[in-house]
Amino acid sequence: MKNNKNINALNTIYKTCEMGIIGINDVIDKTKKEEFRDFLDNQRGQYNKILKKAEELFSSFGMEEKELGTMAKINSKIMSEMKLVTNNSDQMVAKMMMEGTNQGVIKN
Repeated sequence: MKNNKNINALNTIYKTCEMGIIGINDVIDKTKKEEFRDFLDNQRGQYNKILKKAEELFSSFGMEEKELGTMAKINSKIMSEMKLVTNNSDQMVAKMMMEGTNQGVIKN
């Protein structure tokens, strides 16, 4: 049963996961500890599973997901690069990932 609230919630989940993947892609190669890289890679895999499930749900509703815009993707990359210029430690990457997650939850 499709209704606008369900579709809006599904779009929010989709976009949040998409942004999470983009954020991980932006920083994963900058991490120093293999365990941390493995954690981020696992998290990216979880986001991908959620995206696939969301796509299936959209399809079952006869709809398509609304992906993030190009500017949101570019801004994410720029912000990551700027924050890591002065401090590219794993602690900074972890802080950025937590802030991004919090921002995604609060914003949506």
